[in-house]
Amino acid sequence: ASRFAAQAQQQGVELLLQPAPPSALWADRLQLEVVLRNLLANAFEAAAERPRAERQVRVSARQDGATRVCITVEDSGPGISAEMEEHLFEAFHSS
Repeated sequence: ASRFAAQAQQQGVELLLQPAPPSALWADRLQLEVVLRNLLANAFEAAAERPRAERQVRVSARQDGATRVCITVEDSGPGISAEMEEHLFEAFHSS
């Protein structure tokens, strides 16, 4: 978290962490880190398109039923264009 806090500060993004971690989580730690790192990098990039006072990234976690955890990464960026929405789940397609 401190690595991302430093990146947020450097880019003028307010980073809000609201974790409610479960007592136990069965997952591949490395893959989870890679996914979260990519989501946060994308969120910082999107938020950077806003004026400095409006740059915000929020990360939250919550228990979703008895066996699942929901991790949410939200940013204050401009959102996904209609053109990009068409290609959102295509492999190797990037903005």
